[in-house]
Amino acid sequence: MRKIFNKFLIKALLGALMGLAICITIYGFGGYDDVIISNKPFMIAQFIGSAVLGIIGMGGSVVYEVEKWSLTAVTMMHYIFVVIAFVCCCVFLKWFEIRALPIVLIIFTITYFIIWLINYLISKNEIKKINEGLEILKQKDIKGDSHE
Repeated sequence: MRKIFNKFLIKALLGALMGLAICITIYGFGGYDDVIISNKPFMIAQFIGSAVLGIIGMGGSVVYEVEKWSLTAVTMMHYIFVVIAFVCCCVFLKWFEIRALPIVLIIFTITYFIIWLINYLISKNEIKKINEGLEILKQKDIKGDSHE
């Protein structure tokens, strides 16, 4: 349990930093006028919201460490936490108009699925390589036992 908590802390910190970096990039290069940028409460809220999303998205990925749950269960749990946090931030920070939320959710879901699929394929490839390595070791062990 302590190992999972430590992973959460590291991932949450990385997520917060990524969220802040994205926020800085959007507001730094987004062509926003000085009135918006100089509104300190607004900008602080944007930074906090971006950091919170990063914390929930990256930190929440530790649910994948729970071996008792199926991949489908942890994926759905992570998706639900992230999408709820995303919608709350969107509404609270006025990132999108409410009427645009269904389209934003569709885009969010497609993006989430693409990221999940990429990670799944990478993991599947790594597992394949590990299994091939184990098979080679097993064959070497069988050949070594037959020569005795």
